[in-house]
Amino acid sequence: MPYTAKDKNIFLGLHTTSLIIHAVSAYFAFDLAPAPEKMKNYIYAESINFTTTTGDSSGEPTFTVVKEKVFDNANAIAIIGVNELLTAISHLIAICMLLFHTTDEKKGIYRGRSRPEEYRRRWIEYAFTAGILEVGMLVGQGELNVVVLGMVLLANAAMQMIGWYNDATEPSSRSVIPSINAFTIMFSIIIVFIIHAVGQTNDTLESLSYGYLAVVFALFYLSFGVHQILYMYLEIDACGIKAVKYAYCIDIDRIYVVLGFTSKIVLSWTYIAISRQTWDELTGNEDFRIDKKVSWEATDYSIESWDAIKILVLCGSLVIIAATCLLEGCGVCNSWAKGYDVVDESQLQKPLVNTPQQAAGSLLQLRRRRMLDINF
Repeated sequence: MPYTAKDKNIFLGLHTTSLIIHAVSAYFAFDLAPAPEKMKNYIYAESINFTTTTGDSSGEPTFTVVKEKVFDNANAIAIIGVNELLTAISHLIAICMLLFHTTDEKKGIYRGRSRPEEYRRRWIEYAFTAGILEVGMLVGQGELNVVVLGMVLLANAAMQMIGWYNDATEPSSRSVIPSINAFTIMFSIIIVFIIHAVGQTNDTLESLSYGYLAVVFALFYLSFGVHQILYMYLEIDACGIKAVKYAYCIDIDRIYVVLGFTSKIVLSWTYIAISRQTWDELTGNEDFRIDKKVSWEATDYSIESWDAIKILVLCGSLVIIAATCLLEGCGVCNSWAKGYDVVDESQLQKPLVNTPQQAAGSLLQLRRRRMLDINF
């Protein structure tokens, strides 16, 4: 599907912005990751040895669980840095695709459905990056079992496949069942985060706020599913016009790009802030500090400074999302909206077709285009 020239330029701007943001984020994540020699934990797989208490047939049957090392140096911040780099590469691919993509002012008009060029790349990217981000945050909270981490990756990939399916399916053939399955999978991952947040037992640490991370994670990851449900099914009454589809009020692909970079930045830097401020609060010995790259660490205002980072990225992202949605949909109630077929209410009582032949040969549509001839 081609783009209009204006839409192509807008998507180039969005993907370029996302590329820069994630590339910068990846650089600082790698820079702030602890050195390998400071990481004492490893990702493991469990092996089960069925034996007896005495080691021979005279003892009581039992089994022992042994942790087999799979990956050394379970470095959560480095995993997040890798994820940010992969996301930046995905947006670079999107830019290259757009540069070689044709434009067409008629065929490229947005028609309330996700563009195949956007949703294919989007769901493939999310199948990897959304899962790797989850794994990074869970590793940082002490989840080092490779089976659990692998199941989280597969569960995330399954959700993204459902997202692809919903976008590729014709509206008349859509079912809510796949989306219900996706939300069920998502809630199971959220429960894993909640369990780990509740399991953090050092109540003396002011900086240990993984409950906050679990809440932010749930809100931002669920927003993708909510957005898809809304554009698949929601209809609203606007300006006296009945059943205007939400998908026509906004460009759904642009919203996805904005949700993508805001959610990853918020979650990545919320985790990094919690991780570093907790390490800093625990460390009374200068020799055991992560590094000396952050000026406010090892000071009386270390916790407050990292808290400010968390609040800044959260509030900034929420403002960006709200402004994007407003700019996308603010034209709904404008009388100068272009492309509207205005229907005289006095004509609504008159028969629209006079004969069965006319009814069979006519496709009656109330067509709607974008409300404003402006785009953010």
